[in-house]
Amino acid sequence: MQATHKIVSVAGLSMGGAIAAILAAETPGICALVLIAPYLDVTAFQRFASASYWLWGPVAGVRRSWSPRSILNPEERAKNLGYGVYTGRLLYELWRLASQGRRVLGRITVPTLVLQSKADPRIAPTVAERALAALGTREKKLEWIEGGGHIITVDYGRDKVFDEVTRWIKNEC
Repeated sequence: MQATHKIVSVAGLSMGGAIAAILAAETPGICALVLIAPYLDVTAFQRFASASYWLWGPVAGVRRSWSPRSILNPEERAKNLGYGVYTGRLLYELWRLASQGRRVLGRITVPTLVLQSKADPRIAPTVAERALAALGTREKKLEWIEGGGHIITVDYGRDKVFDEVTRWIKNEC
């Protein structure tokens, strides 16, 4: 069955932000893009760990990755089941996906909203600023979300996330 939607917007959170960027760069007809705390770069340590995963990964096995700073709201943190574990190979694949998402930013021509928390323990504010500068579209905006960590769609400040996303898509599509 073929989709018959006339208006399509794309949004992605974290790793989904890199996927959304790739999709927006490669798919014609998207009317708006929203990148929420997008994984478009990793720290120097993560790059080193990713490049050498084949060495330490089999020995380390499954590692716990949960960080209480990713969701600052304790009630929401208790409900969250994601971000629990990773392996060396998964870290490597995240690095590859983030790199690919970063490389396509200049090819994105649709209006793009970037939402980011300055308190995000996984994505530095400079990553969002560089992503905004690299976007190929002239219609772009970076909006800072206060009070939340990395998963700003469930954390403190989520109402602003929802309002900004809704407003952006309504105005651009």
